[in-house]
Amino acid sequence: MIGYFRSLTTGTLPLSRVLWFDMLAVGTLVNAASLVLMLVLFAAHAPAAFALVVFLLPIPYNIALFVGVWRSSTRGADSWAFLARAVASIWLIAAVLLV
Repeated sequence: MIGYFRSLTTGTLPLSRVLWFDMLAVGTLVNAASLVLMLVLFAAHAPAAFALVVFLLPIPYNIALFVGVWRSSTRGADSWAFLARAVASIWLIAAVLLV
Protein backbone atom coordinates (compact mmCIF):
# COMPACT_ATOMS: atom_id res chain seq x y z
CA MET A 1 0.00 0.00 0.00
CA ILE A 2 2.81 2.41 0.84
CA GLY A 3 4.52 1.54 -2.43
CA TYR A 4 1.34 2.34 -4.34
CA PHE A 5 1.04 5.79 -2.73
CA ARG A 6 4.72 6.45 -3.33
CA SER A 7 4.31 5.54 -7.01
CA LEU A 8 1.12 7.57 -7.20
CA THR A 9 2.51 10.74 -5.69
CA THR A 10 5.81 10.57 -7.58
CA GLY A 11 4.04 10.16 -10.90
CA THR A 12 5.62 6.87 -11.88
CA LEU A 13 2.29 5.16 -12.61
CA PRO A 14 0.90 5.35 -16.16
CA LEU A 15 -1.34 8.37 -16.71
CA SER A 16 -4.16 6.33 -18.24
CA ARG A 17 -4.33 4.04 -15.21
CA VAL A 18 -4.19 6.87 -12.65
CA LEU A 19 -6.84 8.94 -14.40
CA TRP A 20 -9.33 6.35 -15.62
CA PHE A 21 -9.06 3.59 -13.04
CA ASP A 22 -7.65 5.08 -9.85
CA MET A 23 -9.31 8.49 -9.97
CA LEU A 24 -12.49 8.20 -11.99
CA ALA A 25 -13.46 4.64 -11.06
CA VAL A 26 -12.05 3.85 -7.61
CA GLY A 27 -11.93 7.43 -6.34
CA THR A 28 -15.52 8.08 -7.33
CA LEU A 29 -16.63 4.83 -5.64
CA VAL A 30 -14.76 5.78 -2.44
CA ASN A 31 -16.42 9.20 -2.43
CA ALA A 32 -19.87 7.72 -3.08
CA ALA A 33 -19.39 5.18 -0.29
CA SER A 34 -18.37 7.95 2.09
CA LEU A 35 -21.45 9.96 1.18
CA VAL A 36 -23.77 6.98 1.65
CA LEU A 37 -22.20 6.09 5.00
CA MET A 38 -22.56 9.69 6.17
CA LEU A 39 -26.25 9.67 5.24
CA VAL A 40 -26.74 6.37 7.06
CA LEU A 41 -25.08 7.81 10.15
CA PHE A 42 -27.35 10.86 10.04
CA ALA A 43 -30.39 8.63 9.63
CA ALA A 44 -29.26 6.54 12.60
CA HIS A 45 -28.94 9.72 14.69
CA ALA A 46 -25.19 9.28 15.16
CA PRO A 47 -23.27 12.28 16.46
CA ALA A 48 -22.96 14.93 13.77
CA ALA A 49 -19.21 15.26 14.35
CA PHE A 50 -18.71 11.56 13.59
CA ALA A 51 -20.77 11.82 10.40
CA LEU A 52 -18.76 14.88 9.36
CA VAL A 53 -15.47 13.03 9.89
CA VAL A 54 -16.73 10.17 7.70
CA PHE A 55 -17.77 12.73 5.10
CA LEU A 56 -14.29 14.33 5.05
CA LEU A 57 -12.18 11.15 5.18
CA PRO A 58 -11.71 10.77 1.39
CA ILE A 59 -10.24 14.27 0.92
CA PRO A 60 -6.56 13.28 1.50
CA TYR A 61 -7.03 10.35 -0.91
CA ASN A 62 -8.62 12.69 -3.46
CA ILE A 63 -5.67 15.07 -3.20
CA ALA A 64 -3.21 12.17 -3.61
CA LEU A 65 -5.07 11.07 -6.74
CA PHE A 66 -4.98 14.60 -8.12
CA VAL A 67 -1.25 14.87 -7.46
CA GLY A 68 -0.76 11.47 -9.11
CA VAL A 69 -2.58 12.52 -12.28
CA TRP A 70 -0.76 15.85 -12.40
CA ARG A 71 2.69 14.34 -11.96
CA SER A 72 2.04 11.42 -14.29
CA SER A 73 0.89 13.85 -16.97
CA THR A 74 4.13 15.81 -16.76
CA ARG A 75 6.39 12.75 -16.92
CA GLY A 76 5.24 11.30 -20.21
CA ALA A 77 4.86 12.77 -23.65
CA ASP A 78 1.13 12.06 -23.76
CA SER A 79 -0.71 14.27 -26.19
CA TRP A 80 -3.74 14.35 -23.90
CA ALA A 81 -1.86 15.40 -20.74
CA PHE A 82 -3.53 18.83 -20.68
CA LEU A 83 -6.97 17.22 -20.95
CA ALA A 84 -6.07 14.78 -18.16
CA ARG A 85 -5.07 17.68 -15.89
CA ALA A 86 -8.32 19.50 -16.70
CA VAL A 87 -10.41 16.40 -15.96
CA ALA A 88 -8.50 15.83 -12.72
CA SER A 89 -9.04 19.44 -11.65
CA ILE A 90 -12.76 19.32 -12.32
CA TRP A 91 -13.04 15.94 -10.59
CA LEU A 92 -11.21 17.19 -7.48
CA ILE A 93 -13.42 20.26 -7.22
CA ALA A 94 -16.55 18.14 -7.64
CA ALA A 95 -15.30 15.52 -5.17
CA VAL A 96 -14.55 18.11 -2.48
CA LEU A 97 -17.80 20.00 -2.99
CA LEU A 98 -20.08 16.97 -3.41
CA VAL A 99 -18.40 14.62 -1.00
